Amino acid sequence: MPRGVSPLDEALLQRRLWTPAQLRTALWLDAADLSTISTATGVSEWRDKSGNARNFTQGTGGTQPTLTPGALNGRNVLAFNGSQWLTSVNTAATWNFLHNANGSSIFAVWKAGNISNPNAIHGLMGTNGATSANIGAYIAYDDRAGAPRNNGVLVQASGGGSTSLGAASADGLMPANTPVILSHIADPNNGTAANRSFVRVNKTLSQINASTAAPSASNASFALQIGALGNNTLPLIGYVAEIIILASIASARVRQQIDGYLAWRWALRDALFTGSPFLNRPPLIGD
Repeated sequence: MPRGVSPLDEALLQRRLWTPAQLRTALWLDAADLSTISTATGVSEWRDKSGNARNFTQGTGGTQPTLTPGALNGRNVLAFNGSQWLTSVNTAATWNFLHNANGSSIFAVWKAGNISNPNAIHGLMGTNGATSANIGAYIAYDDRAGAPRNNGVLVQASGGGSTSLGAASADGLMPANTPVILSHIADPNNGTAANRSFVRVNKTLSQINASTAAPSASNASFALQIGALGNNTLPLIGYVAEIIILASIASARVRQQIDGYLAWRWALRDALFTGSPFLNRPPLIGD
């Protein structure tokens, strides 16, 4: 390779770059791939790259997020202004794996808040409208002074009045107005409460779930939304660059591959933990 070619470009040129296409993903949304995005007033459809046709749409112009070119490492993101979201075209039951006993793995590059101290909740995704009285799951950023919480992450899996997984991270886990790599490994049927939820933001792991209810086998209350928590609840101010979801508990190797792929693609290599095998190069096919 010529001098000055980055390890990422080298892997791309040699067609050796590992991507989520090597996995059996349940959902893969990629704002940098213009072939997956349709626009009207804003983004009217964001199409799934997993092969499952789990696309997300918004028919109301004023509620469509904005495609923002070159916002992160020269790549596009979808920006949300606090009154915008996208909703799955699939039934709510499609997303039951996010809260039932099967377990799931979610990875996202996103930014919550456009100021350093939002004093608000900003929803990344959800199917239960952020209430345990419903059935489903959600992930959100929380910076409410009245809670009190400061730059934390909330996750929940609920079963209509009970929670099999519910955790508020330690303060300071997720900085506001800053792009991060977030991952959540949900194992709602694990016999050890603390092992039901693993939230990682960049290098830092939070593992503080205390909920012990049995996971629900019923259908989610709402279809999955991106940029809100289900039923248009607690919409996001910020942006989303890429989301990868597995309907299973990712192995340590797969977690490293996905983190490495996202870190190199979105110029977030500082997010990788010290022992990552992908500090100096992106993951390659065969790793």
